[in-house]
Amino acid sequence: MDAFISYDGLPIKSGGAHSLGNKSIDKIYSEATAFIHTFTNSDNPKAINITFYTSQNRSYKTLPILWDLTKCLGIPSYNSWDLGTVKQRLFTWKLKISEIQKGFQILEKYMDLPDNPYGPVVLSMFWKFHFIDKGTKKVLPDQDKIPEIDFRQENSQLYLRLGQRSTVSVWFAFPFSSYDRYASDYINSLAEYLPFKLSKNHWRIWKLSKNGNWIPNKIEINTAT
Repeated sequence: MDAFISYDGLPIKSGGAHSLGNKSIDKIYSEATAFIHTFTNSDNPKAINITFYTSQNRSYKTLPILWDLTKCLGIPSYNSWDLGTVKQRLFTWKLKISEIQKGFQILEKYMDLPDNPYGPVVLSMFWKFHFIDKGTKKVLPDQDKIPEIDFRQENSQLYLRLGQRSTVSVWFAFPFSSYDRYASDYINSLAEYLPFKLSKNHWRIWKLSKNGNWIPNKIEINTAT
């Protein structure tokens, strides 16, 4: 392999992601899983988490919610970060795929909490996968040869966060050496299944140089959706 096409939208490392607007949680999840089942060799998420973020301005109480979630899900892991004038605390529970409906019930129960810069309660899911042909269901060849550009990004992945402000962050690595008719048809078909609109500004074609380095160049790809 001497070239591939990537879509980085928008990178988790920059703190950004595609906003999913006012879509319902059910619709977002349905669209995300339809994409996963139609275009990838994955099925269940690699990780499912419920995260509770404490209120930075104390507009809701921590202990009653924390106690309720602990009774339902068990002992959480704890983390925090100092933002200078504000310290954010958060509690996270790992869920099994069999508990995903419980996660949706918790999300619905706490959806009307007062606003917070993070959360307040988020149900997150992470998928890692290779792309497949929609018709044959066979994995597109040579994806195992795509280099690891960033150790935080596996080829390929989708990170979905459901809550008051639902978002999705993706890293797509396509084994296409050029943006030809096949690549265009595949990406346009894939775009119809995604719960967000692909940006034309986050595409790169990576080419292997003579000295063994992968060099990215921007390419503009406009999808029909």
